[in-house]
Amino acid sequence: MNNWSSRKWHAVLWMLLLTGTGHMLAQAVSSYLGTWGGRWHDVASGQHGTLRFTVQPNGAFTGTLHNDVNSLSGSWTGSLSDRGLIQADYAYTSGNSGGAGSTKFRAEGTLHRVAPGHLTGRLAFMQGRYQFDAGDFDLLKVGTAAKSSPTPLASTSRSSRRAKRRGAKQRALPSYPAPRSVPLPTPTPPDITITHDPSDPAAPR
Repeated sequence: MNNWSSRKWHAVLWMLLLTGTGHMLAQAVSSYLGTWGGRWHDVASGQHGTLRFTVQPNGAFTGTLHNDVNSLSGSWTGSLSDRGLIQADYAYTSGNSGGAGSTKFRAEGTLHRVAPGHLTGRLAFMQGRYQFDAGDFDLLKVGTAAKSSPTPLASTSRSSRRAKRRGAKQRALPSYPAPRSVPLPTPTPPDITITHDPSDPAAPR
């Protein structure tokens, strides 16, 4: 093989390697990677329960769910895109005889990131193409501490800041000594000499 052919094959080999590397870099890791858990609540029936699932780097997930009202436990598998779109199949496999079985249901909807490590959203519950209910979901990433509602916290914080400002202003007021009682001088009456006009008939004689 001459030098030109050798250089050509080396160039082709490098192109293949770079193309493969670029393809691997293009496969971004899911922004929801990790384990999530929380609660769900049916909109129409009032049923509720808990769930937990683990998202893989490619967005696929598997997990478990529980119905607190009917004491049912099951599993679900699906995918969660970076836009929060979720599609999953689930089935209750154990519990009372009224609900457990091999029938699979489907859940579809969108989860929204309301804070770091906190997702909320509504999923439609379907059997085939028929939607029989929907559920609201509130999920935290495992290891993320639950946070209270931001409204009372903000109110408390503002009140605390106002109180601190008032305290600072009060502390900043200058301190003046108490006024002393100074005695006023007693006025001395002036010396007055009374004289009479001798020609005045009213003058004393």
